[in-house]
Amino acid sequence: MNEQFHPNPAEIIYSERWNTFRQHTERTGSIRTLEIPDSLTNIFIPQRILELSDNPENVYTLPIKNVSETISESAINLYIIEKKKTPVSDPAIFNDFKNMRIDPEWKKERKSFYLDTTAPNGLDFRHASNERLITSGLIDEFDKILIEYHADIPRGYPDIIQTIQYIDRPDMHNQGIGKSFFDNVEKIWRELGFSYHTAVIWSPNPSFFSKRGTEIHEVDPEIKDRIFPLYQGYIEQGSPVIITEL
Repeated sequence: MNEQFHPNPAEIIYSERWNTFRQHTERTGSIRTLEIPDSLTNIFIPQRILELSDNPENVYTLPIKNVSETISESAINLYIIEKKKTPVSDPAIFNDFKNMRIDPEWKKERKSFYLDTTAPNGLDFRHASNERLITSGLIDEFDKILIEYHADIPRGYPDIIQTIQYIDRPDMHNQGIGKSFFDNVEKIWRELGFSYHTAVIWSPNPSFFSKRGTEIHEVDPEIKDRIFPLYQGYIEQGSPVIITEL
């Protein structure tokens, strides 16, 4: 019996995007920069997210320009979003929230925890925590925010790329998404010629991130001496800093 091979649509999409991205870096000579054309930021969508989506063609990136030139050489701030067939938030509640007709009293219940799920009844918690995307009309009630990611090149450290923020959703945990995401971004950083990927761990799940690198106190002394001043304040506060050599 002949068996037909059915290629993985997510794998095909990801491979095509990676080839396009590599062609861009080779053509432009882009190195150690995060000035990536918006049309190419879909390379940040890992294959695992495409595989788990209802339709991989409906997963997209939304880059946001928000760079502080005083502390960063270059930065990238983006959302990975899936356009769903049914509303993620109640349309009426979403519309009231968009037009600022919901009593802000609910915000008093919010916590500093980065994955706080507090939200008005009927409103998706990631919609609630991204009010500016809604009021500016950048997303609608069908858009499910999967990941928010921010990375930059600290001024004076051109070979370092640091993850500033990574926020996902509880319903995405334990499915290989986080690992797939960071495997992918580190592949991108290598392609762009960075030497080190660093991060201060703020997550309530620090073990996930600590496994991806080496704590600054345990790295080669030469590397530590060079990078330590960048994170001295965090280290003195007891915040773990991890380094991954790319």
